[in-house]
Amino acid sequence: MEYELDFAVHSWKLGEQMAFESKVGKTVYEALNMFPDEGQEFAVPAAVVAGFAWVAARRADPDVTFDDVADTVTLEDFAAHMESMPEPEPAPLANRAQRRSTAKSSARSATTSTTRQPKSAT
Repeated sequence: MEYELDFAVHSWKLGEQMAFESKVGKTVYEALNMFPDEGQEFAVPAAVVAGFAWVAARRADPDVTFDDVADTVTLEDFAAHMESMPEPEPAPLANRAQRRSTAKSSARSATTSTTRQPKSAT
């Protein structure tokens, strides 16, 4: 079964997220948080592993079922796919406060650069 894992869940279509959540019983973000840091024991539930593989496999073959993937993919296959993946791009910043805290600009703020000059009293 051919598939390319995609852990950049912020770019998944809503239908993919909903399908994953209905099969796995967890949000994609809860599932991502289950993955261990490097060097830690891999104790992710099989349903979570199958869910990520299923979403990826459905992109290549929309008719593939969750059970097809669960009956075919092994943890060894999944681990091999994970090792061959490039590092995911970070999720886009979610709110204005996060964006402001990470990128300080030397440009003047809108309030100081667009302030009108007072009208002359003529």
